[in-house]
Order: sequence, then C-alpha cells, then structure tokens
Amino acid sequence: MSQPNKLISKSPAALLALIIFLFPQVPSSAACPTGTGDRATSGEVCESGLHSRIGAASESSEVIEDNPWTDNEVISPEALAHSLSSNAKPTIVQVGFQPLFKLSHIPGAIYAGPANNSDGIDKLKASVGGLPRNKVLVIYCGCCPFTDCPNVRPAFIALKAMGFTQLKVLMLHDNFNHDWVNKGYPTDKPGGR
Repeated sequence: MSQPNKLISKSPAALLALIIFLFPQVPSSAACPTGTGDRATSGEVCESGLHSRIGAASESSEVIEDNPWTDNEVISPEALAHSLSSNAKPTIVQVGFQPLFKLSHIPGAIYAGPANNSDGIDKLKASVGGLPRNKVLVIYCGCCPFTDCPNVRPAFIALKAMGFTQLKVLMLHDNFNHDWVNKGYPTDKPGGR
C-alpha cells in the first residue's frame, strides 16, 4: 500500500478533506461520505457528526476542513502569548496527556486531561463547570500534529454544548514543544529542565 493510501485508510478526516478539495460542490442528494447513508446538502451536517458543512467548507473560510470551530475561534500561539500579559487574561485549559502537562505547560493553565473518551469529557466538564459561560476560554493539547489530535475536537464540542460563547482553540500545528516552548513563549516547566 502506498504512503498516501495508508494515511487515508487511517484517517477518515483526511479522506473527507480530500473529497471536499476534489469535489467542492456537493449535490443536494449526495450521500454522507461516512458511509452511514445519511444525506447532506451544502451547509448541512450528516447525523453521524463526523464531518460538517460539506461543500460549504470550500465556499467560505468559516469552517476549517471538518473541524467544529470557525476561523474566529482559532487563536495563534503569538496572540495567546500576547494576551497572557494583558489585564483580561483568558482561562486556559490543557486537554492533553498528563506527562506532557507535567513536563511543561502554559502558565496558569488548568489541567483537564485527555478528552478522547467519555471519562475525559466528564473530567473536562467538572474542571470548567464553575466558570462563567462568557469567559474567554482557550483549549489546547499539543500532543501531536494538530490535524491528528484526538483531544481538541471532542473537548471543543463538549464545551460548546456547555454554552461557552468565547471558546478558542490554540493552533499548535506540530506540537506544544515545537510551536510554543521552542518559540520562547511563557512556559511553566515543573518537570522540565
């Protein structure tokens, strides 16, 4: 099997992105590419929830590939680092794995744990349950390349469902170490060097 085929067979999201790229205009009767038999029209979501806004993703930049957030709900490392020195600091929640958090994390970040299963989602909800829903809340993981992260998407969806209106995702393209620590942004290193 060639390398691209391995990637696509392991990542339904990669396959969906390829389909959207190759076929930007989806007919209104197009079947959901998840294989569930759901129907999707441009701008609708299949009931399976595995992708969103087929066709519409190519018509606007409102949604990044199959992610549940808009461009305005993504924050760059530079912008977040700048906001850490402001009077209106956001609440930051790490939704990744504990060894990474113990090694280094953004100062003041709350550790909620991986959000890739129902126990993790329950812990996330408990860790932010008392926060005002209009508080700026930034989530990040940084365990791996952003497109492969098993934690950020489920965390974002759960927090949106809880009613957080100022929710942001920290865009760490490669990982936390590469995109934050190595860039010299503020870092607490309780277990690091």
